[in-house]
Amino acid sequence: MKNAKRIMVTSMTALSLSLLASTAMAKADENTDSTQKQNTIQSPNDSTQQTQDNTQEQTQSATNSTTETTNPSPEQSDTNANTKQQTDNQSQQKSQHANQNHSESDNQEQNTPTPQDKVNKSPQNNTTTNKNENSSTSARPLSEATEKSAKNKEIHNLTGEKFTTIAHRGASGYAPEHTLYSYDKSHNELGASYIEIDLQMTKDGHLVAMHDETVDRTTNGTGRVDSYTLEELKKLDAGSKFNEQHPEYADEQYKGAEVPTLDEILDRYGTDANYYIETKSPDVYPGMEEKLLDTLDKHHMLTNQSLKNGHVMIQSFSQASLEKMHNLNSDVPLVRLLDKGELPNLTDQDLESIKNTAIGVGPEYSDLTKDNVQHLKEMGFLVHPFTVNNKADMERLNSYGVDGVFTNYADVYKQVVDESK
Repeated sequence: MKNAKRIMVTSMTALSLSLLASTAMAKADENTDSTQKQNTIQSPNDSTQQTQDNTQEQTQSATNSTTETTNPSPEQSDTNANTKQQTDNQSQQKSQHANQNHSESDNQEQNTPTPQDKVNKSPQNNTTTNKNENSSTSARPLSEATEKSAKNKEIHNLTGEKFTTIAHRGASGYAPEHTLYSYDKSHNELGASYIEIDLQMTKDGHLVAMHDETVDRTTNGTGRVDSYTLEELKKLDAGSKFNEQHPEYADEQYKGAEVPTLDEILDRYGTDANYYIETKSPDVYPGMEEKLLDTLDKHHMLTNQSLKNGHVMIQSFSQASLEKMHNLNSDVPLVRLLDKGELPNLTDQDLESIKNTAIGVGPEYSDLTKDNVQHLKEMGFLVHPFTVNNKADMERLNSYGVDGVFTNYADVYKQVVDESK
């Protein structure tokens, strides 16, 4: 009996010791996990360790739940600890891989230019500060002026040619500028799309073809055009100086060439030719715009058919003159000429203002780049640069997307256009 009691006491003691050992092992695991978690939180790699913390907390919770429910033996606790360590290692590897992918994605975003970066790097936006300040203008919906310009461009489609050849002062590379000889050659021989005519006004109110305000450079006379009556102006020799300056193209018949009037030019070519007319110095000649429109109307150049076929284009450096012309007859297609260096300083707001009256711009050709030509085209402008006499420049400008050029050598430009077909 006493032996039986001893055996029972011994068994109970052993069981108690076993339970105590299991409890101690469980607490040791808990303390170890707690220490690992604390160390993980203090790690500098927040992205990686946050993922590891979540995994450890989930594993610890599952382990504690199992321990509390089943009270495993020390051998089972060792097995669970090994399983937990393997799970932690796998979770850490996944977290590190995810963090590496995120870092690579950040690098790609830094190296890939945003749409704004592309705009800022655009040469278009390196022209002036004002351009950058007004860059939002081009992103706005089409204004009423823009829609009107687009409509005018559709109506006044010029000659339908992809590239328009504008004979600058006639065939002025081969004959005396702004004489009937020069106009004849450009229209009859060189195949120019347009005859360009610069207008001045005589003392008695006649519109005549001459570039300068004075007669000194191209004739044997001196003084201002508006100091001469038409009869006096007709006595001047507008051809001999060309022969002296260009002996390779000199012609005896050029001697004594007269300064022609606009009426004489329109009488000579009628609607068989197209005319690109510039109002020169309109501030010097009050009423020039009205007189020009009256003359064109007299020669049937303002009919709907003539305007649709692009028989007449009117150009000026003067915005005030173009606005006056537009107010007098809004159906006449107008082109705003731009001095050298002017285009790079124009903001989109400036261009929108020009577009209120003009369907095209005529910049000095050296101001043009591929980017600003495309920008002008996107805004709805025709682009006709002046004065382009070099074949390489013609080819380059055509590649930019201009709609034509002013040139002293219409035949050379026609050749460039033909070779590009």
